[in-house]
Amino acid sequence: AAAGAFDCFEEGHRAQYFFIVPGENVSAIEKAMRNAASDILKSNGRMQTLFGEAAHEQMRNPTLPAAEPWPALAKLKKEKEVTGVYLSGHPLDDYRVEMNNFCTCNIADIDNFKNQELSIGGIINTIEHRVSKNGKSFASFSLEDFTGNTEMVLFGEDYLKFKHFLAEGTLLFVKGKYQPRFNSDDRYELKITALQLLQDIRERLTKKVTMNIELADVNDQLIEKIEGLFTKYKGNYPVAIQVNDPLNNYSINLNVQKMAVSLTEEFMSAINNYPEVQIKLC
Repeated sequence: AAAGAFDCFEEGHRAQYFFIVPGENVSAIEKAMRNAASDILKSNGRMQTLFGEAAHEQMRNPTLPAAEPWPALAKLKKEKEVTGVYLSGHPLDDYRVEMNNFCTCNIADIDNFKNQELSIGGIINTIEHRVSKNGKSFASFSLEDFTGNTEMVLFGEDYLKFKHFLAEGTLLFVKGKYQPRFNSDDRYELKITALQLLQDIRERLTKKVTMNIELADVNDQLIEKIEGLFTKYKGNYPVAIQVNDPLNNYSINLNVQKMAVSLTEEFMSAINNYPEVQIKLC
């Protein structure tokens, strides 16, 4: 139930199964399991009587208590705890634009960036704050993206500088250099130079928004819709429109001077309704 096995039943949601009503000490799903076990025992007892004189009672249908639904991240965390994988999505799904535009590599390919500066994004799966033999605090944590996970460590001043970011479930944008570990020539680690919350980098790092559209998709209706977006979501980020013709291998940059948009969730959601328009942040 925690991982979504009962999602097919539309009358309830996952949080309700595990909600404990004030004044009680068991959740709804525990109560249902106890009721079912009790009914089975009673049924077996009736079957063993000589004449079966007791009529079979219909199994009780437990009612689900009112409860706030789990947030998406909480649902995904439960799925990972129960099954070892995310089932209904990925914690980074809402940040694909940030990952695609500002991350220079994914975790699975990090070994291709030896002795290079890079930036990656991900979610902290596990974190341990520890104290070394000489009494200095440090942390080791596992960061996961869509392609895999990697272990990272922060020591000394770096730990003190960034420790407020280090909590399980935090979405991070990490910059650093992938370099040989101390006293090792063949083992590499990412030396972290900067950490930011992944949800902050869209507005902090973006200087311009480019809308890429294929020539075959350009029509009056699409132009009208884009103009509507400019009007509704005015902001401070300059916009460029690039029309591409892959058949003839050329591109045209359209003049949209003084056009600027906001980068709110509402704008990003609205632009996603137009698959003909691909957004690039830079």
